Amino acid sequence: MKRLLAMSLALVMALTCLAGCGGADTSGSGSAGSGGSASTGQEGQSGSYEKDTLVVATTKETTALVTFYPGLGTPGSNITVQYNESLVRRNAEGTLEPWLATSWELVDDVTWDFTLRDDVLWHNGEKFTADDVIFTWNVITEEGTELSNAADITDNVANIEKTGEYSFRVTTKKPYSGLLLKLTAYRCFEESYFTEVGLEGYMEHPIGTGPWKFVNWEKDVEMNFDAFEDYWGGAPQIPHMKIVPIASVASRVAALEAGDVDIISGVPSADIARLEESGYTILGGPTTRTCYVGFNCTGEDANPALRDIRVREALNRAVDVDLIIESVLDGYGKKTADCTFNETYTGFRSDLSRPEYDVERARELLAEAGYADGLNLTMSYVPGAFMNDSEVAQVIVAMLAEVGVNVTLSEVESGVKNQQLLDDTVADLHLESMGGPQADGDLMYEVAFSKDGRYSTYNNPEMDALHAAAKETMDPEENAEAWGRLQEYECNEMPGIALYQVYDISATNPHLKNWTPRADQFTDTQPAYFE
Repeated sequence: MKRLLAMSLALVMALTCLAGCGGADTSGSGSAGSGGSASTGQEGQSGSYEKDTLVVATTKETTALVTFYPGLGTPGSNITVQYNESLVRRNAEGTLEPWLATSWELVDDVTWDFTLRDDVLWHNGEKFTADDVIFTWNVITEEGTELSNAADITDNVANIEKTGEYSFRVTTKKPYSGLLLKLTAYRCFEESYFTEVGLEGYMEHPIGTGPWKFVNWEKDVEMNFDAFEDYWGGAPQIPHMKIVPIASVASRVAALEAGDVDIISGVPSADIARLEESGYTILGGPTTRTCYVGFNCTGEDANPALRDIRVREALNRAVDVDLIIESVLDGYGKKTADCTFNETYTGFRSDLSRPEYDVERARELLAEAGYADGLNLTMSYVPGAFMNDSEVAQVIVAMLAEVGVNVTLSEVESGVKNQQLLDDTVADLHLESMGGPQADGDLMYEVAFSKDGRYSTYNNPEMDALHAAAKETMDPEENAEAWGRLQEYECNEMPGIALYQVYDISATNPHLKNWTPRADQFTDTQPAYFE
């Protein structure tokens, strides 16, 4: 059996090398060269590098252009942050910092007072004020709104009211420690423009306060932006930006090497050294994203075996995470104790650990649960979602086969998988990487494992109670301890196969300067320039 696993791993690694080292077809979901204004970078007469359009490749197409829209995910939200801004944001390292809101005060456990910048203009020339904050609140709380992702805020906030031209008050329904992080997704609508065009018109041609003005969108091909000259933080130094969706990892790499794009993310580990040796800039590291294998325990057709904690422990013990990180990810990952928390989250406990890799114990647990003769499961994943994900999925399947668990693996498109999660029809096992700008123990647990979580396929009332208690604990030290208790319980409950904290590696045109990848995987290009 060990020889079979070694052979399987060797085959996966060989295929990875072939995919990473060979030439790739750049046709498919997006091409920087189609119908665009992106100019090829050239050396000017003075020896300077001349290019007026920054081209950024994303891993998939967005579903909409407006924040709060369902199913945006990190790639979709990454579009909205180019033209619009939040009240609070995370910096490149993941720490919360003031943005459109310059300061705040916790008046009591449910009352927060905020002050806004007074020098911000919308793209239509109107001034940004507290009226826009209140107008946006009215839009997202309107009955029957399409902007269902606003529930992350409206489920916890009772009211937002104006206290001055550049100040407002937020009242939460209960003490809520996660409010500031939720406000990293609060991007406002400009009242006069929204009133004129409505939500449908706003979704076709949005405006914001950000460094880039939206120009147009040709779905599945490209999206174009122009620098906003009156941006309060200083106009981008590059006049234009184009965003192209390229789902295939190999095609993204090939597009960079062909000079069609300037920034790519999700670089396969097999390509990193080669690209660096060729002169491309390699940047990146740990993200807010946690990778795990979820168990479908809530669907009508869910396999009852996964409701048995002995089976869940066996599946965890069957997967050698250290080997995956070392041999599949080339060290670009950090093992996690559970499916929710990584070291970027409040209350993270480094003293906890996942079950040790132990094939014999895994077989014993399966036999105790009545599966001595084997267990058949299905597993799905979205290819291209994070580094080497196809190889990770295949190796997990091979490892589970070592203990008699036969897994049928299938690829699924992101939007389809998300709908399957909503409908409780997802595969028995589903490989996930949850993270992004709002990622912490609160959001990740709520979305993935709570009773009412939109993508949850697991439920435990005791864990839900620990989650609720942590949310309502306002003292910072006590709050961290409360999240630690939830993490410990989750380690013992094992609602999925705990894997690792995801690393994201980007590669850029060597002439691109002053660009830094972020832990939340947003692409902030405002300070970037070509040289």
